[in-house]
Amino acid sequence: MKSKISSLILLVTLILTFSGFHSSFFALASDDVLIVNPGESIQQAINNASEGQTIYIKKGEYIIVGERGIEVNKTVTILGESINETVIDGHEEITLIFGILADSAEIRNLTVRDSGTHGFGIHIKDVANVKIQSCHVKNCGQGIRLTNSTNCEISKNVITNNEDCGIYFTISSSQNTIFWNNIKNNWLGISLDLGCSSNTFHQNNFIQNMIQTSGLGVSANLWNTTYPAGGNYWSNYVSADTKKGPYQNETGSDGIADNPHEEPTLAKDYYPIMGHIHWFHSYQSGSMDYYTVVSSNISNTSPSNFHFDSNEAFINFTLTGNLETGFCRVVIPTQLLWDKSGWIVTIDDETTPHTLISDADYTCVCFVYNYSDTKTIKIEGTYCIPEFSSRTISLFAVTIMVALIVIKIAKTSTVSHFRSKFQKV
Repeated sequence: MKSKISSLILLVTLILTFSGFHSSFFALASDDVLIVNPGESIQQAINNASEGQTIYIKKGEYIIVGERGIEVNKTVTILGESINETVIDGHEEITLIFGILADSAEIRNLTVRDSGTHGFGIHIKDVANVKIQSCHVKNCGQGIRLTNSTNCEISKNVITNNEDCGIYFTISSSQNTIFWNNIKNNWLGISLDLGCSSNTFHQNNFIQNMIQTSGLGVSANLWNTTYPAGGNYWSNYVSADTKKGPYQNETGSDGIADNPHEEPTLAKDYYPIMGHIHWFHSYQSGSMDYYTVVSSNISNTSPSNFHFDSNEAFINFTLTGNLETGFCRVVIPTQLLWDKSGWIVTIDDETTPHTLISDADYTCVCFVYNYSDTKTIKIEGTYCIPEFSSRTISLFAVTIMVALIVIKIAKTSTVSHFRSKFQKV
């Protein structure tokens, strides 16, 4: 009897294990992760890693020496413990900090800083499907350089104070996607050589770069996504916003400039966003992450305390300002939160008029309000993404079923044992 129960318990354990139902804590403790502590070599960890492993870099400052820097020559994920406190420093004496030489490699959650004046923070060379996410790349010659690389993703980074260029594309680097980045205070924000085409730039903040876009390849690339998600925020562009719609010919504001923005280098953004763009992680379902994007046309205003409630189907956040009337634009994925009977938008619990624009992928909620002090914004839908994914629900059902079988077997065994004590010999 005990062996049967033990076997069933083992079955439940195997179900949980192979379903991926475990926390990041257990993932970090697994054989798939190599941990690097301050004073240890990141390059040595890469050399020791197997394809597909994660290299987890603990908080600390890692000084990189030597001309070659760190060579990422395997498909690995390099993950920092803290974007601000895991620092990879070239000490202003190195020509390259990270060289990405393998397809599908990823770098996330690091500060990469201080290459030499003509050096690179991250060089993506002759590869495809590389991801650079949630990093600070600063004080280099070129922050990120792509050479003959395709289908890469550069997102959620702060790329700033680079002496030559924030992101540089050369030798047929094409079909890459660059979104949700703060690209600011660089000499050149983006530079594209001739032959670099079909790269898409959307929902980035281009802020006070000496030259926002540069290079002979600029016009062969895309500077916005579809309406209403829109294009980018440009600190050097001011326009009216009295129209809405894909052709900006309908009455009403939508947080997108009425006229396209065109840089002197012929970068043309058909849907320039009127305010600084902020992105908030809202929900994770399996391998899918959902983000809500908030923008406001009031300078020095930053949304904070963002929260998505998957039980009550609403999002809320706070905005702080100084005696100005401004415009706020919130872009919500339709798979995260949607409505069938009417959206409700409140400011400090008072209902406010709003404009809705939507397509198959997003709902855009726009409203005007007074920035006299801190305001709490709440946007309520009717339905939202399930609290538990279908996979988790199925797993839970299987676990309950197995548990009930265990209980039934235990009860049957107890009754049989009790009866056997009174059987006639």
